[in-house]
Amino acid sequence: MRYHTDMPHRIRLAPDGALSQQRVPAIPGSCFVLEFSPHEGTLERRKEDLAITFDNGASIILQNFFGLLLQDEHLTLIPSCGEVLFGDALKTAFIPCLTGRAPVLHG
Repeated sequence: MRYHTDMPHRIRLAPDGALSQQRVPAIPGSCFVLEFSPHEGTLERRKEDLAITFDNGASIILQNFFGLLLQDEHLTLIPSCGEVLFGDALKTAFIPCLTGRAPVLHG
């Protein structure tokens, strides 16, 4: 697995080799640090999970991401640009996913 934590609930995510799949559970208080540009992958909702798929077939699945987001649980996402998204800003970025469109992330 290519994700690691450097503090409790702070999880750094990076794509792994071709066709690999990383499944990372989202828990309240999680802070996901994307060590890639959001534009390098396709982000989509798969039921309650956030799936990030890359051109080489690798993927990262954040399990129960939307379940927690919709329950107003504390989640933080830090794209490669360094912008910190949490609370209403995180919801606003991912509202399009609720209707089948891509999230609005900069990076």
